[in-house]
Amino acid sequence: MFRWERSIPLRGSAAALCNNLSVLQLPARNLTYFGVVHGPSAQLLSAAPEGVPLAQRQLHAKEGAGVSPPLITQVHWCVLPFRVLLVLTSHRGIQLLSAGEDTFVHIWKLSRNPESGYIEVEHCHGECVADTQLCGARFCDSSGNSFAVTGYDLAEIRRFSSV
Repeated sequence: MFRWERSIPLRGSAAALCNNLSVLQLPARNLTYFGVVHGPSAQLLSAAPEGVPLAQRQLHAKEGAGVSPPLITQVHWCVLPFRVLLVLTSHRGIQLLSAGEDTFVHIWKLSRNPESGYIEVEHCHGECVADTQLCGARFCDSSGNSFAVTGYDLAEIRRFSSV
């Protein structure tokens, strides 16, 4: 069971793209960083555990040759042994195919059956996020006790934590 925590306001809405949200939790600093994609920009936010936004800034894709400005399609935090990188991908030269999304977040548990060796899938939780078309969902911690979602034309990141 999860409960909706305090939302984190965004300066604009999230794009209608799959995987438009990236979450990086830094327990040593007691902070969570979020990256959200919208058009030619990505919003980067930091928040305290209570969901209080501490800082927010926007990155814009650099203009290149072409008729339209480049669109950012994904933002992702990559944790390396000695540094954390923020990786942005763009639509230039790539065709995109996106599956339909709905208003539900589902959490599944994957485990290997010790007797048969087969992978088993168990549905653990389903959550309806009313009045929005979900575009991105990420766990906020490695134990799966909290997660965050973004929705199309939703100017906030909605956070949930286990009860």
